[in-house]
Amino acid sequence: MVNQEYNNLKEIVSYLRKGKIALATQLIPKFTEILKSLLAYQDKEGMKYIAEVTRGILDSFQRKDYVLMADLIEYEVIPLIEKVLKGIS
Repeated sequence: MVNQEYNNLKEIVSYLRKGKIALATQLIPKFTEILKSLLAYQDKEGMKYIAEVTRGILDSFQRKDYVLMADLIEYEVIPLIEKVLKGIS
C-alpha cells in the first residue's frame, strides 16, 4: 500500500463532502484495491471489522448518503490504514 492510494482515500472523502459524486466514484476501484491490501494485515477480528465497515459504506452509497460514506472512510478506514502504515515503517 503506497501513499498515493492513501491520498486517493482523502480525495474520495473530499469529493463526497463537496457533492462531486462522479469524481468520487471514479476513484472507487482504487478504494477496493486499498481495502484488499488492508485485509492482508488483519487478523480474523480485523477482517470482520473491515467487512462491517465495508457493508456500511456500500449501504450508504446505495442510499445516496454520501456524508455518511465520507465519514466511514475518514473515521474508520483511514485510521486503519494509518495504523498499518505505522506498523510497517
